[in-house]
Amino acid sequence: MQKNDYFESEFKSGLTWRTISAILLTALIFIPLSIYLNLLLGTGLGSAATMFITLLFVQITRLTYKPLSRQETLLVYYGASVGGVTGVIYQLIIYRAYFIHSPFAWAAKLDSSPLALLVPKWMVPPVGSQAHYVRTLFQLEFLIPVAIYTIILVLGLFADLSLAMLMARVYVVEEKYPFPFADVDISLVRFLSEKQPRITKLILFSMLPGIIYGFFTYIGPSILGVQLIPIPFLDLTWVIRDYLPGAALGISTYLMAYIGGFMVPFQIAAALLITSCIIWVVLNSLFITTFPTLFPEWAKEYFTGMGLIAIQNRSFIRVWFAPQIGFSLGAALFMAYKSRKGLTKVLKTMLMRSKESSSGITVFPPVWILMATYLLSTGISVVVFHILVPTLPLWVPIFASIIYSFLLALVLTAMQGETGYTITPAYLWQTLVYLTPYKGYEGFTFTPAIVGTLAPSFSQQVKAALRIGVKPSDLVKLIIMISVISWVMGLFSLDMFWRIAPIPSSAYPYTVYYMPLLAQIDVVTVTRQLRITSEYIFVPMILVLAVSFLSDIFSKLFMRSFSPVGFFMGLFWTPTAAIPLFIGSMIGRFIMPRFFGGKNRWEEVRGIIVAGEMLGEGITLIGLISSVLIAKSSWLWPW
Repeated sequence: MQKNDYFESEFKSGLTWRTISAILLTALIFIPLSIYLNLLLGTGLGSAATMFITLLFVQITRLTYKPLSRQETLLVYYGASVGGVTGVIYQLIIYRAYFIHSPFAWAAKLDSSPLALLVPKWMVPPVGSQAHYVRTLFQLEFLIPVAIYTIILVLGLFADLSLAMLMARVYVVEEKYPFPFADVDISLVRFLSEKQPRITKLILFSMLPGIIYGFFTYIGPSILGVQLIPIPFLDLTWVIRDYLPGAALGISTYLMAYIGGFMVPFQIAAALLITSCIIWVVLNSLFITTFPTLFPEWAKEYFTGMGLIAIQNRSFIRVWFAPQIGFSLGAALFMAYKSRKGLTKVLKTMLMRSKESSSGITVFPPVWILMATYLLSTGISVVVFHILVPTLPLWVPIFASIIYSFLLALVLTAMQGETGYTITPAYLWQTLVYLTPYKGYEGFTFTPAIVGTLAPSFSQQVKAALRIGVKPSDLVKLIIMISVISWVMGLFSLDMFWRIAPIPSSAYPYTVYYMPLLAQIDVVTVTRQLRITSEYIFVPMILVLAVSFLSDIFSKLFMRSFSPVGFFMGLFWTPTAAIPLFIGSMIGRFIMPRFFGGKNRWEEVRGIIVAGEMLGEGITLIGLISSVLIAKSSWLWPW
């Protein structure tokens, strides 16, 4: 493989003082905004912030007559994601301060002791502590919980980043996965940094649907007082409940759910939809009507008229909670088999001291250093966990942190590489703890560093960076920088909002719904009210492996293509997301090429069109959020 097979020959650093300044300013302004929006509505700025911030800084630098280079633009674009940060781990400390005072924690008991009294001091100050009345994380009794979570964050970052670099070697350099959404990133960067009339016209044209949709979806209701488009989905369970009771059928009303399908191969989208419907529509119903004894709690709890959210939540807890872990293990093992050549090439370099991959491209440190960093970081996190929770069998943190994290990165990066989408199985940790005789609170609710989720997005970024001409090492520095910034700004922002008003409270409506729900999940898992045994994990794993290998053999014998990634994603995606993705993929496969002069021409411009829609919708959403915050500012003052 030659260097130019993959990338442009000129590599420049995009991490300049202008890039760093843009990221710092983004963090100062948008992290508090995104966290507040999450407390208010349960969502962050996400891609809207990324699009808006990138556009803003590109235009500002143009006024200085020294516009950003394409390398700088890409780094600003990826760095701007820090503005969408909402998942601050320190929020768990505030949640547990609520939990130990909630009726859920006092009503549920283990060995005659209320759960509220079983939460250790290193997770949150005990009941009766004056620290709960001061409402700030910056006091002595909260220092230990903050320090422990910070240690886990640092260890997790080193482990996740080393694993991400390893997966990028496998899937970008060796296996050459397409990473379709890298084209979207590249199209947006070229539109912003280069004056190409063709790209500019397509982007501006593609922005119109996003702006119009955003107006009717986000701004229209605030002006007209009427929700013209139901958000986030259209519930269709009432259509089939007489024929398929318990089926979770709905369809997303987000425009991006359809437009994003343009980037997904039709074969993968079809496999995803078929699998999703079998799981969430057919089997959900059969476990009520034909096989009620397999999951009796689900059959008992379902009632006619149950809505989509209730069906998805209850069937997940009562049916798919443990099997999804088996699905993910089976998928990871099969993807390890399918990627064995790339993995073998990479692992052979572990004894080499060179930074060169087999492609002759200097990208990242040698594999042996990456593996050593990964094993050391996860190993230390396991030791820290075992010191804090010594009664939980040691195999659980070892498997979850060291083994499962590697398998998770393997399958998620393959998903991202083929479709541009991923999904992470929920509640893996609680499921593993269920398989042990452990009794207690902290063992169910505190984990070592479980990583692997950075690898998919990082590999996509590497793909785009190499084509744009950005040094991949800049991405590593960028991730470290935005991680540290997000931790610091997230901690201070969260503390500020807690000082302003209690969490949960009516000042932050989403927390009034979400925290009690999280408390109920904690109670249900800690008191072992779920049906989870080893066969609920290993039988689904074996079934997934059997279907995957049989389909792979069939495709080779009869020259029929089989999409393992589409099949795996369908095991986790609900029809609500699978249907619009399939519709978008079908339109992109059969209709759009006719309007753009053929398949090759369409594949060249589809990334530009998706980027335009995202930009248009993002600008509209930022405008709405700004107006909401202005309206709310005077209302929050009494707090």
